[in-house]
Amino acid sequence: MVSWAAWLALAGVIGAFIYPPARRSGQVDTYFGEKVADPYRWLEDTDSPETRAWI
Repeated sequence: MVSWAAWLALAGVIGAFIYPPARRSGQVDTYFGEKVADPYRWLEDTDSPETRAWI
């Protein structure tokens, strides 16, 4: 059984990651007449050089 101290230490390490800010685009889709913002659509293209650089 893993001790609580080990879990707390792991939680502290996980919380310490600093992620790079992601660019937000002005992408807006219309679904059934409703406009829906999708500012991170560019991240869906996993083959894009920009997405690979961000990951």
